Amino acid sequence: MNIKVHYEEVANYVEKHYMIRPQLKRIDDKTLEVSCQLGRFIPPMVLQIQIEAMRKDVVCLSYECGTGMAMLIAGAVEHLDNKLPHGIEIKPEDKRINLFPDHVKEIRQIMEYAQLDGIQIHEDGLEILVSLR
Repeated sequence: MNIKVHYEEVANYVEKHYMIRPQLKRIDDKTLEVSCQLGRFIPPMVLQIQIEAMRKDVVCLSYECGTGMAMLIAGAVEHLDNKLPHGIEIKPEDKRINLFPDHVKEIRQIMEYAQLDGIQIHEDGLEILVSLR
């Protein structure tokens, strides 16, 4: 089963709920660039997210960004530390994100019926590949 998430849908959702419209762009098969303009006189904030490794029990991501964005991420992680769902690890010092689907309550319910097989980055969106159990 393939689940397609179009960049336009994500940008519309974020703009509707947070009043900032991100730009999402494929860099290569494993890298997605997310950028947004916070104000007229502020340079765009750019974050590149790369899929490092993936198994059915863990998804490992890394990210590259400028110093300003790195400081924002570190501050947000510090602030949200106790509010992040169990099973999502964000390590600003290593610029790594680890997702353990079996440990995140909302994802675990889905994983009872489906197994993650892969994530593909396309020009117009992400494709999440799952197989039914």
